[in-house]
Order: sequence, then C-alpha cells, then structure tokens
Amino acid sequence: MVGTWHVLALRGVVLPPASGAGTVTVQQELGVGILPVAIGFASGAPVKVVMTQPPPRVGERPDLAGAAARALGLAPDEIETSQLPLVVAPAPYARYASPADPSR
Repeated sequence: MVGTWHVLALRGVVLPPASGAGTVTVQQELGVGILPVAIGFASGAPVKVVMTQPPPRVGERPDLAGAAARALGLAPDEIETSQLPLVVAPAPYARYASPADPSR
C-alpha cells in the first residue's frame, strides 16, 4: 500500500504542498480502521511514504502447523511450534507467522 501511494504521488494524483516541500497526509481505510499515510515531498517529488498502523494483535494459538507446512512446501516437522507457536497477527490484515526449523 505504501508503494501504491508513492506511485499515486509520482503520477500527480496526490499533489505536493504548494511550496513543493513538506508532508501531505491522506487517510487509507483498511479492515483495522482508517490509517494515516504521510507522503513527504522535496522539490515537488515524493521522497518518503509512511503509513502508521496499530500494533499487531496476537490471536488464539490455532493448531495449523500441518496446514502451514503444506502451504510452504515443508514437512510438518520443519515447522517448530513448541517454543514459538504459530499465531494469527493482523497488521493490518490477518497473517500467520511461525518460524521454520533453521537446522534443516
């Protein structure tokens, strides 16, 4: 999404401040709410885009190691969940996170 805002600014959909330098803030509506996107300009061109997001919320600990392994093309024993479990962390969209066994 940050890249999309950069391209929109490059194409003139989002205009720089009248001075050509400074920050323009737009609002992006996502599943977690309305998030501010700050687009920094210098000499009339976008130079930096920052989207502020709420901190991730870690959800329940689902038993999805087997499904995650298949989706990643790994064997189930290559997904280590005993010390760092598979969790759901929406930021801003729900995604699953689990470390793979680095010894393999």
